Amino acid sequence: MKKLLCIILTAIFVVLSVGCSTNSQPERWLNKKTSAEDVLSMALEAKLLLEEWDSAEELSSDCFFQYYEALVVYGYVSEQEGESEIDRNIVEDVLRLFFDVEPERMRSETYYNEDNKTYEIKGLGNVLDYQMEQVKELNGEIQITYNLYYSEQFKQSGTLTIQKEDESHYRFVSHKIHQVNSSANQESANQETASPPITDEELCERALYLLDPYVLPVAWWTGGGYSSLSVFSAPDNIIQNEDGTYCRVFRFDSIQEMKQMTEQIVTKAYAEKYLYPHEKDYFLEQEGNLYLSTAAFCGEWMFTAQSASVISKTSTVAELSVTFENLYEEKFSFPIFLQLEEHTWKLANTPYVTGSDAVVNWNQQDDSSVPSDEQLISRLFSLYDYYIYPIPWFLGAGDDALGTLEVGYEPLPDTPEYTTFFEVSRFDSIDEMKRAVEQVVTQEFAENTLYPYLEKGDFMERDGKLYRNTSLLGSGWGADPVSASVLSKSENNAVLSVEFQEYDHIVTGEVQMTKENGIWKIASLPDFLTPSPSQTVEK
Repeated sequence: MKKLLCIILTAIFVVLSVGCSTNSQPERWLNKKTSAEDVLSMALEAKLLLEEWDSAEELSSDCFFQYYEALVVYGYVSEQEGESEIDRNIVEDVLRLFFDVEPERMRSETYYNEDNKTYEIKGLGNVLDYQMEQVKELNGEIQITYNLYYSEQFKQSGTLTIQKEDESHYRFVSHKIHQVNSSANQESANQETASPPITDEELCERALYLLDPYVLPVAWWTGGGYSSLSVFSAPDNIIQNEDGTYCRVFRFDSIQEMKQMTEQIVTKAYAEKYLYPHEKDYFLEQEGNLYLSTAAFCGEWMFTAQSASVISKTSTVAELSVTFENLYEEKFSFPIFLQLEEHTWKLANTPYVTGSDAVVNWNQQDDSSVPSDEQLISRLFSLYDYYIYPIPWFLGAGDDALGTLEVGYEPLPDTPEYTTFFEVSRFDSIDEMKRAVEQVVTQEFAENTLYPYLEKGDFMERDGKLYRNTSLLGSGWGADPVSASVLSKSENNAVLSVEFQEYDHIVTGEVQMTKENGIWKIASLPDFLTPSPSQTVEK
């Protein structure tokens, strides 16, 4: 898409050297020649094109350091390997080449660390594409006219103006927006009849839930999903052929089942581009079972998503800044995009495999219409996944899904009656566990049916960690859906008739689903599947 259709006075930029004509150059400034395309690309990365402005003083303070990061990415400023913070003098000396503002104006709360007098590196994330239409010089100013696209659909046209100081120096002057996609007006009209839009808090909770290593499917496909796929290497679970050795996957019975679950978490475009190509390298289907190649066993390598904040959003797409912690307890921020696809908010990118790459359609029509029967059934079956479905957690049957650390670990110390309590590694608090629960079932269902179990004291918080009573043995629950049909549906509610496999026979019951906080969830279950606190006993 990045094509130059009509360039007037191209030579202006062929010889334009981005730098300062004085004898003193800013530290790390490489004084390299640039082009109109690079100027526009870096302005786009730094989000200079999202609003109209008549001077650099009107820009968001975040834009300044983002432009510095863009200069690093495009090779105009050098960087030191492994650094996470940069002295403010280095940054501000470079930025003053381009922006006529005081250093204090550049110091945003997002990037500037007042205590250390440094800027914190957090990375860039851009899903826009552009097409340059014209470059011309007028009264010493250079005007770059462009079109912007989101997933190959026109979004905006405008003109970026810079002041040519001399042959090697320019400053940003203004930015004008000429036209925006009229579908935004249609989107507003659609929202008048849509269900209540998802809030910033709900978007953040959704992102953190989807990025949970127990939920996120990236490791399943790329060789790090040994435990999250429930792969067991006992002799009876191993097969060999000319391509190597394979161990049985117990979480899914087929590639199709795993793909169905994957596309409830990430967008179809992300899955097809970055995950499904690994199918031929790692997986084998045989006699109704799914197997993972031992060549794929490279260990779990997930980061921990700790917090999130919304940067921008429409009714179908949201950009968030998510703080992660790696295995070395080092924190970093990364831009994450959520997209509403088939009535479900999904990840359009992740910090794994593709870095900041995301395929997001910002002009997608509002997804508030009634979902298809296939979409509802697919959503329901995904909610019953072993690592996602929360009811067993409260019935004493969720040790694996909760990551309860019992074998090889000491129980909760100090009090004899608590010797059967062991740490839950998946969640650090009851509130964190509740947030995951309410991504699957409605708040009303959770409060009436599941949370009363908490009053029994089966979970305990201590010193910033969560513990569970592992002496409990679940009873009176255990059925998996095998088929379903939709009895009725509307924009926000649906009733499905579901056949469940309960031990050696099939039972049928109705399941109600409700769209709550922008997410389709289970609102009620048949009586024979609705638990009560009396359904747990001591082992």
